[in-house]
Amino acid sequence: MDRLLDWCAAALQSKTPLPCVPHLLQQLDADVGQHEVWIQVPGIDVQGKVTLGKVELCEVRPAVIARWMEKARENGIADTLREGVHRVLAKRWQGQTAAVYRGYGDVDAVHDQGIEQVERTCALIRCMAPQSCSALGRSYLQPITLDSQAHLRATFMDPETINASDSRAPRDGLHGVPDGLVITQENWPSLWDDGQLRYVHELLAEESPSRFQLALIQSLLIYSKQRLTTDPVEKVILTMAALEGLLCAGHVKKRLAGALAGSDIYKAHVDRSIDDASNIRNKFLHQGLSLDAAHTVEQFLQVVWLFYRRALPQHAAWKTSHEFLNALDDAYKSRFGGR
Repeated sequence: MDRLLDWCAAALQSKTPLPCVPHLLQQLDADVGQHEVWIQVPGIDVQGKVTLGKVELCEVRPAVIARWMEKARENGIADTLREGVHRVLAKRWQGQTAAVYRGYGDVDAVHDQGIEQVERTCALIRCMAPQSCSALGRSYLQPITLDSQAHLRATFMDPETINASDSRAPRDGLHGVPDGLVITQENWPSLWDDGQLRYVHELLAEESPSRFQLALIQSLLIYSKQRLTTDPVEKVILTMAALEGLLCAGHVKKRLAGALAGSDIYKAHVDRSIDDASNIRNKFLHQGLSLDAAHTVEQFLQVVWLFYRRALPQHAAWKTSHEFLNALDDAYKSRFGGR
C-alpha cells in the first residue's frame, strides 16, 4: 500500500506518464533482499558470539557501530546527521548484548520475523533457568522491542567477526544458568549441555518443525511468561495453562507422573503439587482469593521445571502430540499400573 501511494504521488508530479506496474516492480526489487535486525537483550552478557536457533547473540562493539555508520554514508545521509546518530548509538548500544536475526525478504517482514525469533529465543532461555522454580522472583531476560532506540533494522549483511577470544570481567553475581547469563568460551560447553541450550538451539533452528515440536514450543512460550511476574498466583495460572495445553486438561497429574517416572520425584509429590496448584488457581479465579502460598507454589514449579527439562531433549522423538501423550500414558501404566 505504501508503494502504491508513492506511485500515486510520483505519477502526479511526473510530466510524462508513469506506468504503475513497472514502477511497483522496481520498488519491490529495491525492498526485497537480505536484511538484519538487531535487538538489545538485557540479562545476557556475551563475550564473543553464539548462535541459538535462528538468532545470533553478540556484543555490540565499536567496529559494528562503525560499519553501520559507513552504510549510512553510502546511503547518502548527511555528515551532521550521522554524527548525531553515532553519538546516540555509542551511548545506547556500545557494549550491550544484541540479538541479531538475518533474513531475506521485504524489510518490514524480516523485521517482524526478527522480533518473533528473538522473543522465542529469550523465552526458552528463561524456561531453562533454575530460577523458574522461584515463586517470588522474576526474570529480566526480555528483548527490548518496543523502544525505538533499542532495536535497529539494517539493510546489509556480512557483519565483521566478533573476536570470541576477547574477555571482559563479568559483572558480579551474574554467573549461573541462565538468568543474568554470562556466556564465555569457558562456560559455554556447560551451558550448551547441562543448561540444555543445545536443545533450545535444535528446537528453534528446525526449519520444518513437527506438530509435536510446535506444541512444545507453544507450551514453553506460555510457561516462560510466569518468569516475568512476581505474583505466585499468576505463576500458577500461566504454568497450569502451559501444562494443560500440552498434556490436556484432566490428565496433567497422570502424565506428569508418567514423564517423571524413574526420577527422584515421587508420584505422591506430583499429585499433591498439582492438586495444590489447582486449588490455588480455582480459589483465585472463582472466589477472587489471592493466597500467600509461596512455598506450595515453589514445590509445584520445581515439578514442572523438571518435566520440561525431561521433555525438551526428546523434542525430536515424536512427530505428533498424540504419540507423545501415548508414550506418557504407557510410562505411567508401566510404573504405576492402573492406579
